[in-house]
Amino acid sequence: MNTRFRSWLWGLTVFALVFIAGSFRKIWLLGPDDLWTGDKGYPTSLWEWLANLPKVPPGTDGAYRPHNIRSCAVLLGISVGLGAVGFWLGRRRRRDEVAGDYKDGRFGLEKDGRLGRRDDSPTPPTAGAS
Repeated sequence: MNTRFRSWLWGLTVFALVFIAGSFRKIWLLGPDDLWTGDKGYPTSLWEWLANLPKVPPGTDGAYRPHNIRSCAVLLGISVGLGAVGFWLGRRRRRDEVAGDYKDGRFGLEKDGRLGRRDDSPTPPTAGAS
């Protein structure tokens, strides 16, 4: 599996799981705001709030709209943040087995030859060999 694909898969999976789990929490408010009785709507999930949004008469849920939009923004922010953490954790780091044989060069890592030649490295031609 490609490293980039795996990291995106991890990030999107974490984002989706957090968003779906958070959307079923009852933190959105729905219902009429009755100033006389002090009745403040009832808490619902995101999906129930979105399903009942067209049924609510205009102007009756005005007090809840900023709260509900803020709840959506917080849920999206947490989901994106944890998805980014999942993306970062999904990346596989490439570490060379002989990392001590490298130094910082002008254009990245360069071999400095401290560990000598390995058996699988090509040998230079010797003088006088035919």
